Amino acid sequence: MQVTITIPRGWGYPRFTFGQRTKQGVVVGIEFIPSNSLIAKENAAGWYYGLLLDKNSKDIIYLSEDEI
Repeated sequence: MQVTITIPRGWGYPRFTFGQRTKQGVVVGIEFIPSNSLIAKENAAGWYYGLLLDKNSKDIIYLSEDEI
């Protein structure tokens, strides 16, 4: 069974997908921060990704699209 994710209008599409390898690691989580939220006032709004740096570790870092 294939999982389908629906993205609300106005959010745009994420640049990276689950399991995709980047320079920093493998994408294991995706989060969207809306521009009208309190969190966006501290950080930039947009897509953030949880990256697993090493497959033998539990350490996950969170980076914005611009940081990847």
